[in-house]
Amino acid sequence: MKPSTYQLPDPTWEWVNKDWMVDMTDDVDEAGWQYAVRFHGAVWHGNYKHFRSFVRRRRWIRLRHRITQGAADPVELPTSSKTTSAPAVGQLVDVGEPSHACSTSSDWPTQFAQCRLDRERIHTLTSLPPPEKLALLSNGAELMKYLHQLDFEDAKRLVLKDFLLAKYQPSLDQPIPLSSLSTQEKIFIDSLCFYSDMCSLLLIDA
Repeated sequence: MKPSTYQLPDPTWEWVNKDWMVDMTDDVDEAGWQYAVRFHGAVWHGNYKHFRSFVRRRRWIRLRHRITQGAADPVELPTSSKTTSAPAVGQLVDVGEPSHACSTSSDWPTQFAQCRLDRERIHTLTSLPPPEKLALLSNGAELMKYLHQLDFEDAKRLVLKDFLLAKYQPSLDQPIPLSSLSTQEKIFIDSLCFYSDMCSLLLIDA
């Protein structure tokens, strides 16, 4: 995965650092690289050595923090070449264009199509009123069309979880039994790539 395309987990997070940085901790060379004989099961070292350095890796890091809703203290962000004001905690950063994911009007499909990031798409879908969520749950092809436009598996899981909660509203000690799910809802859950994501939707241990 490229750092430039890596997204925040969900809208409750925001970046503190403007750019990604090479992790210079541990045993690395002056550019942050570690070397080994192979990628798996090998000892990594920071000095390039012939016959012991057939592969290399380095780690990129970037500080993020969770937004605290209702707090009034400003977030200190690194300055950039463009003059901007630091957003308040709980306020999403304006990235230059108006976000179409903040409205829940009847024209939300158009707004969804204009979203650029998964966090905007998640916000658009999860902000729908319960009747529309239930209608999408019953319309397999329509909801699956929107799920396929999400880039990350975790985004699909979050949307499905929100829609299922709108219908079943289970508590943590009352999992959704498989017998109560419709055939279409089972298809939605089976479309997830990771078994742990399927289990988390049903609130059972993986």
